[in-house]
Amino acid sequence: MKSTNVVKLAVDEKTHEKLRELGIITAKCWNEVNWLRMQQFKKGERVDFAKTEKEAYEKYKHVLKANAQQVARKNAENWRSFFSLIGEKKERNLPKWFKPRSPGYWRDESGKYKLIIVIRNDRYEVDENKRIIHLKDFNLTLGFKGKLKWRGKKGRLEIIYNEARRSWYAHIPVEVEILAKAILKGSFLGQFEFSHTLAHLSSAEPSQRS
Repeated sequence: MKSTNVVKLAVDEKTHEKLRELGIITAKCWNEVNWLRMQQFKKGERVDFAKTEKEAYEKYKHVLKANAQQVARKNAENWRSFFSLIGEKKERNLPKWFKPRSPGYWRDESGKYKLIIVIRNDRYEVDENKRIIHLKDFNLTLGFKGKLKWRGKKGRLEIIYNEARRSWYAHIPVEVEILAKAILKGSFLGQFEFSHTLAHLSSAEPSQRS
């Protein structure tokens, strides 16, 4: 089972500008790989995820490092979801009014970028006691407010700027399937033992019950 911790980051002006720079470069990487795939799609060609990922990675790896690959893969997830919806539409499993939309660009009509920083799961560390997140490739340590609700194997980190609140938020996904299974197993065993006890009491002699 996957769950996501969302925490507000405590950043000063200098850190904000650093995150903003990374967000803009990430958006450019997203837009680049998205454009390449859009051209293939419009030409009726098969979208080559591996080739387009490599092109984007080679162009942005000098700044984003290994995380450039994650941007391309996140974009690929959106394209695959888009193709899946097209298939559902052809099978008439979707409402007539619904029209699948291809992945958009991380830049609006006014030219403002959508600020999302994507970090590979092994390129950051979270210290819950100190309440900090360290981004290895950028030698950047970010403080955060609040506590983590979910614990487990961490996934791809996304740091998102909320324009309305003028704040940065870290989205930390974790895999808690093992814990969930343990809880379910414990619940099942508890029910089994309870049922077994009731059955034993029901079959016991009156003298044994008192």
